[in-house]
Amino acid sequence: MYSSGEAKPPPPISFPSFPRSSCDAGDLLRCMQNSSVTDGYLCLVPEENRRVLYNRPAIMWPSNYDTNFTVLIRKRPNATYFGDGMAFVMTTDMRQSPRKHRRFFGLFDQSTNAWNTTGQLAVEIDTVPNEYEIQEYHVGVDIASIVSNITAPPSKANVDLNREIPVTYRVNYDGWTKKLEVSAGYAGQEPLKSVLNFSIVIAKIDPIYVGFTAASGPSLDASESIRVLSWNFSSTPLPDSKHRVGTILAIILSIPFGVILLGLLILLGVRKWRR
Repeated sequence: MYSSGEAKPPPPISFPSFPRSSCDAGDLLRCMQNSSVTDGYLCLVPEENRRVLYNRPAIMWPSNYDTNFTVLIRKRPNATYFGDGMAFVMTTDMRQSPRKHRRFFGLFDQSTNAWNTTGQLAVEIDTVPNEYEIQEYHVGVDIASIVSNITAPPSKANVDLNREIPVTYRVNYDGWTKKLEVSAGYAGQEPLKSVLNFSIVIAKIDPIYVGFTAASGPSLDASESIRVLSWNFSSTPLPDSKHRVGTILAIILSIPFGVILLGLLILLGVRKWRR
């Protein structure tokens, strides 16, 4: 039950697999730029940028949230290298991804990558080395720019993308401590292992939509297919600061009164026993 000072959480998102109708107009997913559902999985590439968002707001701030998704990334036939990658995204913008600049994962273009974009946060899975990032394959947190605020290789979780097998990622945000953690592991192998931790105060912006963006590589020699095989997401609203202070005060004030009441009951019990 939720009191008048607490918001009810949005319903959880659960796709053990993706029904064929998921991308239909008015259904649960908004599948843009020819992203589609095929054989129970979400197909994000191979051509240009792709974006798929859950069709309803998914987070109310302040909040904890937790998501996990299983992804299969493979080089396209005749490709020598991967390219470019994908991201789990939280955004206020339900528009399509920018069509150009594939190395921006469909998150940004050169105009929105001007270091001051707001209303978007992404956890990227980058499969192409760039001049501003060290690791060839890495997980990163992007705020307002494709230049990640923090990166770490999936090898920290003993994950090798060259194996081209399904990998499960988990993104967890603790609204109390303001900590975001990304974990990973091969699908079906538990527990997942932590890849990176990042401190961030997420702005209180509504509405927030969640989903995925992706981009294939710059050439046939460096391109990939990306399949999202499953996805779960849930968020738990936290009480706002005023309600939290009121709750703490109520607990503090109730302690002395509880002690006094217990003392009176004991005193009455002793007197009755003596009689």
